[in-house]
Amino acid sequence: MAYKALYRKWRPDTFDTVIGQEHITKTLKNEILENRIAHAYLFTGTRGTGKTSTAKILSRAINCLNQKDGNPCNECDVCKGIINETVMDIIEIDAASNTGVDNIRSIIEQVQYTPTVAKYKVYIIDEVHMLSQGAFNALLKTLEEPPHHVVFILATTEVHKIPATILSRCQRFDFKTISIPDITSRIKNILENENILANDDAIEYVAYLANGSMRDSLSILDQCLAFKRDGLTYDDVVNNLGGLDDTTLYKIAEYVGKNDTKSALEEFYSLLESGKNIDDFSTRLLDAFTKIMVSNVSGGEVNHSLSKSRNELIFKVSKLFSNEQIMFCIEILNDLITNLRFSKSAKTLIEASIIKMCESDLCDTKSALLKRIKDLEDKVYHLMAGSFVPAKEVKTETHSQPPSYKDVPFDVDDKTNLSAAENPPNPAEEKPAVKDNIIKEEKKETVKKDDTSFDASSGSITEKIAASWSEVVNRSIKDGSLTVYFAINNTIAVADGQFLIIRARDEEGREKIINNKEKIKEYILKLFNASCEIKAETSEAKVQTFEKEDVFDKFDDLSKKFPQNFNKGEI
Repeated sequence: MAYKALYRKWRPDTFDTVIGQEHITKTLKNEILENRIAHAYLFTGTRGTGKTSTAKILSRAINCLNQKDGNPCNECDVCKGIINETVMDIIEIDAASNTGVDNIRSIIEQVQYTPTVAKYKVYIIDEVHMLSQGAFNALLKTLEEPPHHVVFILATTEVHKIPATILSRCQRFDFKTISIPDITSRIKNILENENILANDDAIEYVAYLANGSMRDSLSILDQCLAFKRDGLTYDDVVNNLGGLDDTTLYKIAEYVGKNDTKSALEEFYSLLESGKNIDDFSTRLLDAFTKIMVSNVSGGEVNHSLSKSRNELIFKVSKLFSNEQIMFCIEILNDLITNLRFSKSAKTLIEASIIKMCESDLCDTKSALLKRIKDLEDKVYHLMAGSFVPAKEVKTETHSQPPSYKDVPFDVDDKTNLSAAENPPNPAEEKPAVKDNIIKEEKKETVKKDDTSFDASSGSITEKIAASWSEVVNRSIKDGSLTVYFAINNTIAVADGQFLIIRARDEEGREKIINNKEKIKEYILKLFNASCEIKAETSEAKVQTFEKEDVFDKFDDLSKKFPQNFNKGEI
């Protein structure tokens, strides 16, 4: 007997065995049980989601002599005849090969005749969007008022190409892409019945490559089993298909996040040496960075259809990036995809793009400048904290909001600076700094008294909130409170009695706070179980400008006072 492909051998034979389309199969079963069968159905969705299989099941179910809860029994004479294709009342038509008016006219002539064996004469027209406009017009009247013994089932992957007059005469059912867990479960069931062993990683990767298509997953599995019949592993699948491994793409992304240009290029060269096809490398890498961006913002939840291990891998890589760096990389990859259309040297363009992503100093785009500004802010913050770290060694925590250089005074006294050097401040617990570095002596005393009041263990609720304000900002994005996050991002908070004063950098930021004041209050109530009144202000801090020589003189003075904190070689 000739070998039958897995997707044909294991095609669903009842509504209950159709994977991932419960919203459709339940409706169809209820219609059959209540004898409310429509005269025309339209099944639409991407390839391999079960449109044709469901159409065949429906054709048997409405003609079955012994229905079981709306499912065909597949054992009666009518069901067996339809399965064996000996019953002439079920007509399958490929619209891609029968696009003309004459083909539709022959259908119109045949529908007048009653079925020979079955209760209903069923016309299954696959890829119906391929019909010509004339063919649609010829079908229109018959589709609207067919004989009572005729049922039309139209299937298409491009529903937007079907005229509205046809759509309005059909019950439309949209087939969803099938989730990876559902595909994985189905493959395991099939392999178990076939007595074939395969690793879970291999099965999951096959399901991932199918892009939501059950048929594609079984076709891929068929090919892999031809390579190795039993004991299929993840490496077997990767080697057999010859495509790009997502793990490699995320490894390249990891090196980009670490600014390790050499390792990122070596990983790319290893792909070339292994003979991998890089035609879709840029697109796949862009998709990987898109998932990294979503994971970065959502705190690890990329897509519920992805496996837990893949979500964890993506989240691990995302923690190496700031939002500015991810957007910069996405911009570079988007330009790469555009440029590859007009270039014959894909390898050179990909190499240049990888280098740009690792070395933002080579670019002058808006995203690159934003990333460089963020790196400078981190650098200044570590310098003022008494533990200067070179730019490439600064590890930026996701969503961290280090204090702006405006808030760090140059004229700190010996005791304060020494304390900062011995105990570098935690950004999540950073206390509001002095507004201006050139203020009167009386104002300094007031500020110092205010600073001592920011003790979260003994102060009022507004003082506690102000003392942990950067933690509130970080928590808002992790909790998914994006409206609150965008309103309070890049702000500082100061306690003023029963009021919490939130200071924005500019007037636009102040307006955001005012417009979202109630939502901010609700979020504070959720975190601290206490309410407070909010005032919005703009920052009054003034930045003192220095000549280049003045800045280095200031650093020299500080380094003489605190040699353990400053190292000229690092500045």
